[in-house]
Amino acid sequence: MKKQISTLAITLITAISTWAYDFKVGELCYNITNYNEVEVTYEQTLDSWNEVPTYSSLSGSINIPREVNYNGSNYTVTNIGSFSFSYCTSITEIILPNSINNIEMNAFYKCTGLTEIILPNSVTNIGSSAFYGCSSLTEITIPNSVTSIEDNAFNNCSVLNAIYYLGQIEEWCNINFESDNSNPLFLAHNLYINNTLITEVTIPEGITEIKNYTFIGSSSLKQITLPNNLTHIGNETFRNCSALEQVSLPNSITSIGEKAFRNCSNLTQIILPSNITNIGLGAFQMSLALTSVYCEAITPPTLGDYAFADPIIFIPSGTKEA
Repeated sequence: MKKQISTLAITLITAISTWAYDFKVGELCYNITNYNEVEVTYEQTLDSWNEVPTYSSLSGSINIPREVNYNGSNYTVTNIGSFSFSYCTSITEIILPNSINNIEMNAFYKCTGLTEIILPNSVTNIGSSAFYGCSSLTEITIPNSVTSIEDNAFNNCSVLNAIYYLGQIEEWCNINFESDNSNPLFLAHNLYINNTLITEVTIPEGITEIKNYTFIGSSSLKQITLPNNLTHIGNETFRNCSALEQVSLPNSITSIGEKAFRNCSNLTQIILPSNITNIGLGAFQMSLALTSVYCEAITPPTLGDYAFADPIIFIPSGTKEA
């Protein structure tokens, strides 16, 4: 019986080792995801309870190759797999090739030594908690290939202070941010579009919706001009935009999302156009300088709870009773 148990234990250990990765080249481990594609994966089984690094020996600058060769076959590196570098606190820099499409969940979780990362113009998605707790990360460069950033991707990146976006403002507006902490601007406060800090923004015609969390936390944005065919401003889109002084809502606007302008401490006046029908919960809450709201709608819009911080509201004559 004892011999059988020992044999079973050896089999389980071998199985776990086999499942961890398909092969290793140099210092990095890989899993085959397609006949000619691989993802970077972890070397050691994840131990989040003790915060054990998924690689025991990695430190300094890590250069991820575009292609690796194993057993005579070439594989393109397309993904940074889930938990790949979790708790690798000695890594200070990651260099990614322009073959990477996806950075999966928890890929760089609590890489507390990582100070900067430049995403190549091939990445389309950043997974949930991908950079969670990277407490030394001060800036990140995001290409216009990125279309979605998932929940908590940059949560607890406590010293992040600059986002460099390599694209146009309309492309930034098309990114799907899943939560406030998925947008690194929430913590960094400074968004640079092609190396220019945004202070005044004109959203081009053709955009009908500004998505959730798009400009959340910007401390430099003072003025924004919206397109004439815009119909909706998403949840928390301009939340905590502390420098925002002026915004003109076009007549096409029908709804303003929850907390869209919450805590915009320099916003003093807003004109609600005639087609507005709905203003979400807390839309202007904590915007304490906002003392004048002009409503041009004949039928008053539906207001969510705490939509305003007790402003004076001016309405046109002939307005229906709310």
